Amino acid sequence: FSAGPPSIEVVGNRENGRIHLVVRDHGIGIPEAARRHLFEKFYRVHNPELQNVAGTGIGLYLVRQVVEGHGGRVQVDSHLGEGSAFQIDLPVATEVPSPSGGG
Repeated sequence: FSAGPPSIEVVGNRENGRIHLVVRDHGIGIPEAARRHLFEKFYRVHNPELQNVAGTGIGLYLVRQVVEGHGGRVQVDSHLGEGSAFQIDLPVATEVPSPSGGG
């Protein structure tokens, strides 16, 4: 969440058989106590500034489920007043499964 005009940076690279992605914003940051709950289903950070921001709290939960389902991991680094950076690390697929036949 950014109070002003949104600014989001996405950086990715491939190294040692892994894909590394970083999604960074320059928003209000996430309090340390809230960070351990961010990836829980329906969790929303309690902050008066976010009171009128729509959301269900399921987005980051789904991100973690998808990333971990593909053998990866996701974590967050955040500083109040500076923004947040979400790091995603995934293995590179070595084999593409063929589509199953069907009718």
